[in-house]
Amino acid sequence: MIAKFIGQDGSLGFRTGRKYIINIERDNNNNWIWVKELFGRSCPYQSMNTLKKNWDIPSNKFHPARQYR
Repeated sequence: MIAKFIGQDGSLGFRTGRKYIINIERDNNNNWIWVKELFGRSCPYQSMNTLKKNWDIPSNKFHPARQYR
């Protein structure tokens, strides 16, 4: 999916306002939610709420009950 980073500029190499091609995955222990960018950058989050504070994800691409639990 394509999402816009709205978090702190430069955080883990991401630039505020820039759009990235990302995947969202949980780790094997369900402890972390990872945003993985097409070219190798990644960022861990402890909750979907924290992730949504840092990423603007189009609502038609975001289905938390189906994909990320």
